[in-house]
Amino acid sequence: VEPAIFLILLARQLYIQLYEQYYYVEYGSQLLQNTSFPFPNGSFCLNSSQVDSYAGNGSFKIVETLSNNLVVYGQLANRIPSIIITILLGPLSDRYGRKPILFLAAVGLTLEGFLAILIVHFQWNPYYFIVANFVSGVFGDYSGVLSGGYSYIADVSSVKWRGLRIGIIEGVFCIGAAAGPILVGYWLQQNNCDFILPLWLFVTCNITAGLYIIFCIP
Repeated sequence: VEPAIFLILLARQLYIQLYEQYYYVEYGSQLLQNTSFPFPNGSFCLNSSQVDSYAGNGSFKIVETLSNNLVVYGQLANRIPSIIITILLGPLSDRYGRKPILFLAAVGLTLEGFLAILIVHFQWNPYYFIVANFVSGVFGDYSGVLSGGYSYIADVSSVKWRGLRIGIIEGVFCIGAAAGPILVGYWLQQNNCDFILPLWLFVTCNITAGLYIIFCIP
């Protein structure tokens, strides 16, 4: 089960960083609309010094506040339903197995990724990301992965190896959490903050995880 958990966790860290950067660029661009900022053709990255230089000293704090607020709203829209769904699905997984709860989490994250691609491509209001977050939450998201993954290990591992397997999962969580931000940060620097391709990677990771869960996990 570890490869599926790694892919889902890597994808999850990818989208957290992508969303934060996208919100900053979007709100910063809105603030700079009526200034002399030289908007380039195509995608571009934006930092606090550029915002301050063209919109006034301290303006970046406005952008950060708007971005951080949207991150919080998205997390609430995701976590609250995911916790409720996981509590409801937990007892059912005792009867029908752990694969369904893991697969549902992968499906929800995949749907979120497709919605995020549409939002970025058509430049919809960033608040639509709250809907994408909610969709993923309804399918269990991170809570579903935790519940299904640890329960699966407890089911299939002997007492002798259970501690080791749980340690491996913890290591997978840490690697995925570290690799996601590093990968996104480097990628966005190299492609001038074109968010579409990293979002496709997010979708691909979750589709691959879903297929692995279906065909490779007993």
